[in-house]
Parts: sequence; structure tokens; C-alpha cells
Amino acid sequence: MAGLNLWLGFGNILCGVLFVALGLPLLRGKVKRNNFYGVRFAAAMKSDETWDRWNRIGGRYLVIWGAVIAGLGFICLVFPPLAGLWIWFFGLAPLLSVIGCVQTYLAGNRSD
Repeated sequence: MAGLNLWLGFGNILCGVLFVALGLPLLRGKVKRNNFYGVRFAAAMKSDETWDRWNRIGGRYLVIWGAVIAGLGFICLVFPPLAGLWIWFFGLAPLLSVIGCVQTYLAGNRSD
């Protein structure tokens, strides 16, 4: 079981750090409107101003949830071996980013 803790812990830390690294340029407004990287909701693509607003909102939630996921990975490494339902919780932790997508959509629609 200790090997599983290592995989889940480092996997969640890596995923969380990746989310934070992807979210920071969005949060700072460094990403210009494009067809590849950023918040891709139709409302965000209307103009450069809406693009910037939506991506700042999305970047904030990406950084927040990335930090939470990385924190869960750290917890997974520090505490004793996982068993039972906890394996599923830590294994599916990166899916918490879906909450950030929903929050971005709701907050973006409120700001329009």
C-alpha cells in the first residue's frame, strides 16, 4: 500500500502544480485571445475584454483548485498508507478541477 501512497501523492502534486502553472498566466492576463489556451466558453470569445475577464476568473479558480489538489497529494505522502474508500478519494482528486470549471462558468456569466 505504501507504493500506492507514493503514486497518488506525487501524481496529485504534479497535477496540482501543473494546474497552478497553467492558471498563473491566465490570472495575470498574459494570454491573448487564441484558439488553443484559456477559457473556451463561447461567451469568453466575444471580445478581447470579455476574454481577459473570463480568463482572469478561470485562472483564479485553476490556481486555487490546483493548490488544493497539490495539498491533497502532500497529505497522501505524509499520512499512513491509504485503504478502502480513501484510495478512490485521492485517486480522483484531479477531478476537483471540474468544480473550478463550473465556478468559472457561473462567475463569468454573473460578470457579463
